[in-house]
Amino acid sequence: MKAATSLAGLALVVMRAISQAPPQVPKPSMIKSETPIQCAPGSSIGVDMRQEYLEFRLSDMFFGTRGHGRTDESAVCDMDVEFVSWFYKWRVAISDVTYSGRLNLTNGVQLYELSSKADFRYIHLENYHPIVQPEVRNLSTAVMIDNKGDVAIGGDGDFLGDFEVKGKASELVWSPCFDGGEGQGFDQTQIAFVIHGTTRDPGGNGEGQFVDGLTARFGLVWEECLPYREEKHAWGQTRIDDWETCTYREPNSNQTSRTIPRDVNLRRGLDVGFRRQ
Repeated sequence: MKAATSLAGLALVVMRAISQAPPQVPKPSMIKSETPIQCAPGSSIGVDMRQEYLEFRLSDMFFGTRGHGRTDESAVCDMDVEFVSWFYKWRVAISDVTYSGRLNLTNGVQLYELSSKADFRYIHLENYHPIVQPEVRNLSTAVMIDNKGDVAIGGDGDFLGDFEVKGKASELVWSPCFDGGEGQGFDQTQIAFVIHGTTRDPGGNGEGQFVDGLTARFGLVWEECLPYREEKHAWGQTRIDDWETCTYREPNSNQTSRTIPRDVNLRRGLDVGFRRQ
């Protein structure tokens, strides 16, 4: 049995035109998990990035209770992924997300919600020419997709089978225009992902779990662009100036290296460039 869902906020068929893409895709250089029991780098996070999509295979995702007296159970993966080797004169957006896997639900348990959020982060070294201490970095962010959809898989007796649920981004939110040096020089690029699922057990006697975890595939759209430095450094829905400062130990000195979180100046960045799909 296979369940396919197309409800409010979700689409069975995602229409997107990809007329062009860079000849090579960036490489994940680091993954940090806030929920290692559900998704751990090196053991239970599989990454496959191609021109058309970025896919995560989360083999240890499972549903657990959120508190006493509650019949809902949640599964969540909260991770940051850093990328290097973005191709020169391209930018990217996330158009959709596809959740898939296999479920084992008993005694009326129902999978009723799947959601994902991806927050692009651009970290820029401000005083790079020349580099002087303390080094000062600014942080710019934009939410590329924030999809939350109601689904209805199971809920009547037992269910054992494959499922697939597709959701669309409300609009295309573009990354900065890449100059090819991100992740290797003065700039860092990360995407923070939160992938979440929830089941309910009205009778309190059933069980519900993924069989071999959950797969989340994010559809990618690419666009050629010109990487103007001023526009790139002002990119973002939200920007934090002086987000981080770092002072290094001088030779023959007892002073230790330290990172100093400074008072932040939170302000809106320039429009990241929204485009309706």
